[in-house]
Amino acid sequence: MSSAAGPGSAPAPLPGSPIAGTCPLDCPDACGTLAERAPDGTLARLRGDPAHPWSQGSLCGKTALYHELVRSPERVLTPLVRERGRLVEASW
Repeated sequence: MSSAAGPGSAPAPLPGSPIAGTCPLDCPDACGTLAERAPDGTLARLRGDPAHPWSQGSLCGKTALYHELVRSPERVLTPLVRERGRLVEASW
């Protein structure tokens, strides 16, 4: 992925600066978010964007903990099907 900004795209954020975005959950509010990266480049923290005209820096409980959900060791990464009462991995 190129770090150069193309026509109509935003410049790459400075290292250590939060990345503005929109909540990934499917609700009508589309709250503004600021994502902070961990040193390894993964999502470290998600907080509300105070500059967002609708949410004004607030996030719902699900979105406020989103960073914990995507980094959880209990997160399901493969599809599961129930066979004889047990969940077993299946292919996509």
